Amino acid sequence: MMGRDHIAFTIGLGSNPKHRFTFSAYSSVGHLLSTVATTRVPPGWSPFLGAGADGVHQEGDIAAFEAVNNPVPPADAPDSNANALIRDGKDFVVVDAGGNDLLRVAPGGRTSLIATFPSSTKTCPPSAEAPQSVPTSVVKGPDSAYYVSELTGFPFCQGGSRIWKVKDGQTSVYASGLTNVTDLAFGSHGELYAVEIAQQGLLNGPIGAVVKIPRGGGDQHEVIAAGLFAPYGIALRGKLRLRHHRLHPAHGCWRRTGHQDRTPAEQALILATRERPHLIHQTDGGHPVDPSVLDADTECHTPAP
Repeated sequence: MMGRDHIAFTIGLGSNPKHRFTFSAYSSVGHLLSTVATTRVPPGWSPFLGAGADGVHQEGDIAAFEAVNNPVPPADAPDSNANALIRDGKDFVVVDAGGNDLLRVAPGGRTSLIATFPSSTKTCPPSAEAPQSVPTSVVKGPDSAYYVSELTGFPFCQGGSRIWKVKDGQTSVYASGLTNVTDLAFGSHGELYAVEIAQQGLLNGPIGAVVKIPRGGGDQHEVIAAGLFAPYGIALRGKLRLRHHRLHPAHGCWRRTGHQDRTPAEQALILATRERPHLIHQTDGGHPVDPSVLDADTECHTPAP
C-alpha cells in the first residue's frame, strides 16, 4: 500500500522482454508486463473485478532494465518477471524472478541493481544442471537488511532453496535447506516465517507448508503449518494471513487476533479450500473443525467465479 487509497504492485512476464512487443499487438496493457505500477483504490474496489489499465501508472520498467543490462545472463537470452516489491522510503525494492536479481526503482523510474543471486548448489533428477535461483519475495528485516526468498528453477529440488540477506552491498545466505519458497514475513521477535509452495518440491505436487526460521537464520526450521494446497503469500499484521490455493481459486479465511506477538499456532490460522469447503484447517493442532464455529473474528473472502 502507498497510503489509504493507493496501491503499488508488480506485473509479471516470465519471458524475454522483447516479447512485450508481441503482447502489445494484441493488448493495450502489453507494455506494462514486468513493470512496477501504482493505481488508486476507489471505494468499493475489488481485486477480482477487472478494470483494465485505466488509472494505472508505470513507476518502473523492470523488463527494460533486464533487456539492457541482463546482470545474470542465462545460457539463452534475457528473462524478466517482476514478482514482488516493498516500499523503502521513496523507492521501490523489486525482485525480478526472471532476472535473478534485486533492483531499486527510484522516483522517476530510474532503476539500479542492488544484488544478484547465483544458481542453487543443489541438483536433483531429472536434471544434472544447477537450477537458477528464481527469487520470489523481499522483506526488510529489523536490522534494515533485505531478505530475499527463492523458488529455484526446474527441477525444483527439495531442500535446494535459500533465503538471502542483502546489506551494505554484501549478499550472504541467511537460511538454507528450504524448498520452493514464495513469501516471507518477520515476526515481532526477529523470527522469520517462510511459505513453501511445495514442501516436497513442485514436481511432487503443490502441497506446501509454513516454516519458522529462528532469529539468526541457519538450516533448522520449525514447521508451523503443513498439508496446505499451493500456499503462496503470508502477512503478519496483528493477525496472520496466508494466501493459499495459488494455482486455483479458493475461499480463504483467517482468524483475527489482537496481539501481534502471538505465535502462528496461537493465532489459529484458518484455511478452507474450494474442493472441501466443509473442512477448515487451523495451525493449533491441525484438526478439522466445523465451519459453524466461525465467529465475528473470522474474516473470509470469496473470489468472483
